[in-house]
Amino acid sequence: MYVHMLLEAMETGVPFIALGRELLMEPHWIEKIRSGKEAEIRTTLSKKDQHELVIPEPLWEKLIGIKGWLPVVE
Repeated sequence: MYVHMLLEAMETGVPFIALGRELLMEPHWIEKIRSGKEAEIRTTLSKKDQHELVIPEPLWEKLIGIKGWLPVVE
């Protein structure tokens, strides 16, 4: 999700905004937005990220197997 879209959505007063995919790729997404560090937000995943994010192999295989859901790079 683009940051400006999130900020616009938050201004509408909507009580819930889905960030599941974004938080899966970048667990510190909210903190980085709040502190103005949008440029540091991870927007793609690679095999090395699996270990940093502590995603077990079976779950990782399922997640990357859903074509187009996660932007995985080699």
